Parts: sequence; structure tokens; C-alpha cells
Amino acid sequence: MADVIVTAPGSLGDVHPMLGLALELRRAGKEVVFAAAERYLKLASAVGLATHPLIREEEFQKLLRHPDLWHPRRGIRQIFGGDFSRSLLPHYRWLEQQVIPGRTMLVSHFLDFAGRTYREVHPKTRMISVLLAPSLLRSVASPSRWTARGWECLGPRWMRPIVFRMADRVIDRIANRAMQPLRKELGLQSARSVLGSWWRSPDGAVGLFPSWFAPSASDTIDPLPLFGFPLLDDHPNEDTAEKQRLEGWLAAAPRRPIVFAPGSANEQASEYFRMAIEAARRLERPALLLSSNPKGNLPERLPDHVAASTYLPLSWLLPRCEGLVHHGGVGTTSQALATGTPQTIVAMAFDQFDNGLRVEALGCGNWLPRRHATVDRLVEAIGRWEKDDCRKRALDLAREMSDDPMVSEQSIRYSSNLRRAAEFVLADGGRKAIA
Repeated sequence: MADVIVTAPGSLGDVHPMLGLALELRRAGKEVVFAAAERYLKLASAVGLATHPLIREEEFQKLLRHPDLWHPRRGIRQIFGGDFSRSLLPHYRWLEQQVIPGRTMLVSHFLDFAGRTYREVHPKTRMISVLLAPSLLRSVASPSRWTARGWECLGPRWMRPIVFRMADRVIDRIANRAMQPLRKELGLQSARSVLGSWWRSPDGAVGLFPSWFAPSASDTIDPLPLFGFPLLDDHPNEDTAEKQRLEGWLAAAPRRPIVFAPGSANEQASEYFRMAIEAARRLERPALLLSSNPKGNLPERLPDHVAASTYLPLSWLLPRCEGLVHHGGVGTTSQALATGTPQTIVAMAFDQFDNGLRVEALGCGNWLPRRHATVDRLVEAIGRWEKDDCRKRALDLAREMSDDPMVSEQSIRYSSNLRRAAEFVLADGGRKAIA
């Protein structure tokens, strides 16, 4: 039986930081079980962690290929849709079998609704919630952006709490519909303010991003202790042959390429890549396309100025490239910031709009909504990297970020921020020290 169960529902950008946290908890002498989507469990197994699947591969594939997944409004309904809902009760029952009262602690991604419900039913089981991006933090002075149009940021400050309550009503209906079978069986009423306050364990929560990438703590309703970006993107079973192939292509390229990466879970990016290829041609730049689904996303034959690959560690790749155009996931965003790489975020849904706004405010890049993206706008956005001095600002910030050294566990490198976060999670003093 485990001392700690670490859960990471979601894509690679959710799995990497939670995996690093799991490694640090094991380093501290804890027996850890890592739970994630079935396709990502091999990463944890490769570094010797016990694992448990939260969602089977066929169900995950079904979600990734749904046409509404990346819609700015309908996407959240897919995230909390049928397969997610059906996974909650089995996960809860598994926790009942695994948790030893008074010993086992849960360290849970904010979307681990089964774990959060378990803590509600079993208050003696300690749980720490983990937030990976600042978009759920609520600030009257500087509200997070959840939509392309930014309606939630408009109006006077006195309206912001009203907007928060309106958002809660919409999200609660969707989230409670997903949790209804589980909570009904347990005799629980619907949860309130699911993505406002309920997701946080009463025992405490931590944020894995820096304070300068979040609203001011003095302006935030119920702020979190923040520990900086995890910056983990190594793979235990790294494809060295693919790296060598790309080393040769990079060396032969006439100029440093632009990287286009619509996200490790985006299997519906054929139009995005069509625009990317044309934008690179107009800019007379080589392009490197990263896709988890090359057969479905990329043309059969690529132009001479274009290369493609599946997953590559961005910490290795970006220093060799001119800039990055991506979806705005916080993991990709943070790697660009850490390597001093100018970036353009083509935001589709979820926290991507907010991350794009924060990158632009830092002067390290720009952003645009996916539905407004055209080849002309991509060319213009990339051209602004030089006009707006984005590279200098990104390099200055990267030097500041380098003050937090990288550490290594089982050949996986990540920021020492994760070591400090793990120490905090395990700190003496129990709930009072964490809350």
C-alpha cells in the first residue's frame, strides 16, 4: 500500500509536473503510486513508480478525436463528458481499496474530482491539491481570461464577483452532471463552485508557477503558495535516433527554424499545420512541425523547408530554434520562457487564453485566438517578435529563471522548484501548516 497517491488526469502537460512531484516525494522516502491516463503510465513505470490507469487508451483516443474538444465553449463539456464521468466511480472505489487511513496522502491534480470527493467523505485522509496554471485564481483587480473575447475581464471591479458567480453556475451544472453518478451513490449533494473553491482540498493546495506569472497575491481571493514552473519535459525512453536525425536537419538548415506545436493532445491540427507551412514559406524560414498524430495532421509530402517529428524535449530543441508557435499550454509556455524563446500562442480553449495574455504582458511574445488565426496573422505575429524586442525580454527573463537550478532524479531533469514544493507538501504541522 502507498504512502502517497499522485494523480495526473489530462495530457502530457499535466503528467510531467505531477510525475516530477511524485519522484521528489519518493526521494523523500515515500512509497508512491502514480495514476494517469493509460498512455502515459509507461513514463512512470520507466522510473520505477507503481502505476494505475485513470482512463483507458481507447477512451482517451475517443476524447482526443472529438471535434468539440478544442472549442472555446463546448470543450469543457467534452472534458467533463461521458468517459470522464464513467471513470470517477471506479477511481473512487480504487481509492477505497488503496488508502490506509492515517497513512496514505493524496496529491491530486485539480481535475481529480474522484479524489476530491474521497477527501470530502473521508476527512481524515490528508489531500493536497495541485494547480498548474493561474487561470483558476480569482482576482477582482486582474481577472483571469477564459474566453477569446475576454468578456469576463470587462466592466467595473464591483461586477467581477457577480461574473465569478455567473461562471460558477454554468461550470457547476456541467461538472456536477459528470459527478452525479458518483455523488448520488455516496449520498452527497451537488458540489458548489467546483472550479472556484471546491477543487481545493481543505488541507491545502499549491501552485506550480511563479508569482510573476499570476495575479498579485494581495489582489487574489484565497491565494496559493507558489513554487515556480516544474520545467520537466525529459522522457525516460528518449528516442536518441530521432534527436540525431534532427541534429543533422538543423545543421543543414540555412536559418534557424520556427517550431510549430499545437499540443501533445491535439490530434485535429491539419489546418493549423497547413497555415504553419505557408507562414514559414512567406517568412523564408525553415519550419519544424511537432505532432502526436502525424498521419492525421500532416500532408503526406512536406516541402523542402519543413521537417516534422512527434515529441521532443523542448528544453533541448528550443535553444536551437528561432521561435515557437504553440497552443498555450502552461508546460510549453514555461519551456519557452525558460529558454528565452520568443513565442506566439494560438489559443483554442481552457487556460490557453490566460497564458497568452500573461506572455504578452511580459513582453516575451504575443497571442491570438485560434478561430481568428490566418496565414497573414501568423506572419504578422511572428514578425512582431523582432519589432517588439521579444527575444531580448525573453532572454532577460530566462536568466532570472536560471537562479532556480535544475535537479535530476532517475535521469529526469526538472526545476528545484519541485523539490521545494514536495518539501512543503510533506512539511510537519499537518493541515494547519499547509492551509
